[in-house]
Amino acid sequence: MNTLLDSLSEILKEIVENYSLLLDIFQRERRFIIENSLHKLHDCIKQKETMVLKIKMLEDSRLSITDKLSDLFHVKSGDMTLSYLSDSTSEPYSSVFKNYRSKLLSLVQSIRDVNRENKNFIEMSMDTIRESFKFLNDATNPRPTYLSSGAVHSQVQRGRMVKVMS
Repeated sequence: MNTLLDSLSEILKEIVENYSLLLDIFQRERRFIIENSLHKLHDCIKQKETMVLKIKMLEDSRLSITDKLSDLFHVKSGDMTLSYLSDSTSEPYSSVFKNYRSKLLSLVQSIRDVNRENKNFIEMSMDTIRESFKFLNDATNPRPTYLSSGAVHSQVQRGRMVKVMS
């Protein structure tokens, strides 16, 4: 059983490291959103995709080990949590699993917060773009004027947004 607990501890260590790297990518992504650096933002997206795949592979390994541990502890797989392990194992494993649980909770919350901020920055940018297009559309396509008879007055557009060279 100690071999399984050691293996789980190693996998959790890698998961924490990868979540830390993912948080760093999200923070850089926020900076690039603010700077409007699309090339660097695209690189961040690629890095996030790679990191998520790594974390998924580690998560699959973790699930495999926790399934084996759940058989040894005679509990359902879904009940084999870090809290359960920290309560059910002796030292040093108990402290190790409490520590990983704490780190993971903190990292996941930080990732949620930074991701929420990034989402808000992107939404604000999209709103600005929509308003700019609306402004340009209104400037190039004047609203019709209705005469007292109810007929639409045909407006001749005066001026141009772009000078046409002949």
